[in-house]
Amino acid sequence: MADKIYNNFTNYIYRVDLVQDKEVYLIFNPSIHYWIAVDEIGKEIYECLKNECSLRDIKKKLIKLFQVDDKVYEEDIFPYIEELIKKKFFVYEPTSKNADFKQDYMIHIMSPVKTLSLEEIKRTYELLE
Repeated sequence: MADKIYNNFTNYIYRVDLVQDKEVYLIFNPSIHYWIAVDEIGKEIYECLKNECSLRDIKKKLIKLFQVDDKVYEEDIFPYIEELIKKKFFVYEPTSKNADFKQDYMIHIMSPVKTLSLEEIKRTYELLE
């Protein structure tokens, strides 16, 4: 993974009330037509990447805020960050303010630590319809 990761200029994040007593956020990028539902840890990772934190800084922050250990970081969080890059929410080169919009769209649901339940996924889809 490169040393510098850039936020895709057209990313947006919204808090949604899908599950009682749980923070759920939707990260949306209209230029790539992806929605991702994330929990509070996923949102924190997104915010850290958006603010150009290093992977080392992200790891320190997650350990402090959520008591994440090395195993969870390596098995769940690092692959989540790689997936955000693969889906182009974050890129290795700065993006243009003028986005190209794709005609088709896909919906993806990811959680870096906990897999969303079927009920949470259904509610997310209902919200988007």
